[in-house]
Amino acid sequence: MILYFGVAIVAMFGMISFAVDYARVHAARLELDNAVDAAARYALTGLSDGTTLAKAQTAASANRVDGTPLSLQAADVEVGVWNSTTRVFTVSSTSPNAVRVTGRRTAARGNAVPLMFARVVGQQSCDVTASAVVLGNVGGGDIAGLSSVHLQSNATRIERLSTESGTVNVASNGTWSTNSSAQIAGNVFYRGSLPTAAITGTKTLMSSNLAYPSATAPAIYDADFGSISASGSTTLAAGVYKAHNVSYSGGTISLGGNVDIYISGSCTIGGNTTFYTNSGQYKLRFFMTSSASFTYTSTGTSYMAIYAPDSAVAINDGVVVGSVIANALSMKSGAKLRYSSLLPPPLDPSSGGIDESSGSVRQRSS
Repeated sequence: MILYFGVAIVAMFGMISFAVDYARVHAARLELDNAVDAAARYALTGLSDGTTLAKAQTAASANRVDGTPLSLQAADVEVGVWNSTTRVFTVSSTSPNAVRVTGRRTAARGNAVPLMFARVVGQQSCDVTASAVVLGNVGGGDIAGLSSVHLQSNATRIERLSTESGTVNVASNGTWSTNSSAQIAGNVFYRGSLPTAAITGTKTLMSSNLAYPSATAPAIYDADFGSISASGSTTLAAGVYKAHNVSYSGGTISLGGNVDIYISGSCTIGGNTTFYTNSGQYKLRFFMTSSASFTYTSTGTSYMAIYAPDSAVAINDGVVVGSVIANALSMKSGAKLRYSSLLPPPLDPSSGGIDESSGSVRQRSS
């Protein structure tokens, strides 16, 4: 009887471990993915002046994995050449066009993700690693309206967050419809006619169209919200969520960790809604999985990355800090769009990442 009881206890702890410890490892893996994405994209801006390591470490340290900032060693940041035909990254200092960043939470580093209940069956921790390769010189990729970019009002402005160095790249395969007093404080990549807005940076004709795959809802997620219609302050717990139609009409939406929301219907953010990310500690990413619209009319400032290559994204007021990949991008009423390298165009985890034509390739192991 005692023997059977002992076996039952071990089995019970094994099941608890699978539920609790797996959830912790899964969350850490998502956070590590986000961290290496941000680090690789910021590191890419250092190719020209040899600051890739410093910039990768800066971006990584701003991202937490399992509660602590991600620390990168020199060996974790590599410059090299990405071959678009073979889809192979080769470490090389000769004419590099890409950066690979690898984040490691492993026992060998002394920072593996600790397990609680699995210790009963002899498993103390779990190694988690993730890599991101970011390809440069592809044209655009920070802000994009694939079919069109429309800046309707005099005071509308696209720029980079003032606390960051570098500039912002704005791209479109299609038409530009811009008020002559609107401003793009950055570089423009185009396929058709040039925009009429004031442009402070370079203007580059792309040799081919930018291409971003559609977002797809993941098979594994933490909750399905259905349709959201909310007003007032609340907190979103860390996790990966699905939703249909989403409407926020006021209040401060705080984050309890990194949040990904896959939306199959429309999304409307209005009133004085503000998405608060704890001073940039956490990341909010919206994935539009259909052609329904994403509309931001809030008078507040929100931090988010919007990935909607099949949708129209309208920023009609207020300030959005982060990035936008849209099918059609429009702005009016003095709206501001400020790119931040800490909220780059997100890779879609469910599809393995966006292809190299849009700037990034994901490689993951655990």
